[in-house]
Amino acid sequence: MAATVSVRLPANTHQRLRNLAKKKHKGIGEVVDEAIVALEREQFWREMEEGYAKLRADPEAWKEWQDEVALWDSTLMDGIPTDDEYAEEYKHAADTETR
Repeated sequence: MAATVSVRLPANTHQRLRNLAKKKHKGIGEVVDEAIVALEREQFWREMEEGYAKLRADPEAWKEWQDEVALWDSTLMDGIPTDDEYAEEYKHAADTETR
């Protein structure tokens, strides 16, 4: 079993956690863990967007980035012809993953 610690929370926050846990049929610890994961994900994407905003603010750096992306884009199919028997399978798999 993982080590545990106690955390002081306002009573209303604890009640909200209990309510969420009950609705989700999970323990309070699991609900807290899910919330932390969601906050970490949100922070990651916010920082990612801030980085892109800085990059876009510098026209020279943005052009260099776009040129590099274009270079990598040219390697996507590695010369596999689009009429290849597996090309449709790859396309279908990629479409399914993005949904």
